[in-house]
Amino acid sequence: MNDKNDMQAKDEDYFCHIVTPAKNYQKSKIFFEKVFGWKVQKVPGSSSLDVLPPSKKDQVQN
Repeated sequence: MNDKNDMQAKDEDYFCHIVTPAKNYQKSKIFFEKVFGWKVQKVPGSSSLDVLPPSKKDQVQN
């Protein structure tokens, strides 16, 4: 059985690709940044967005 520290170490390198269709880039950007704390950047020359999780320094410590 894995303990919490083992799981956190594995999660740091985790990658997930998701597709979330949106008609309005700006509204989607605001939504994902406010709700999840993600950083959203438009990919130059593409209709894709890069969505990054909050950095550890941006996360609120409990």
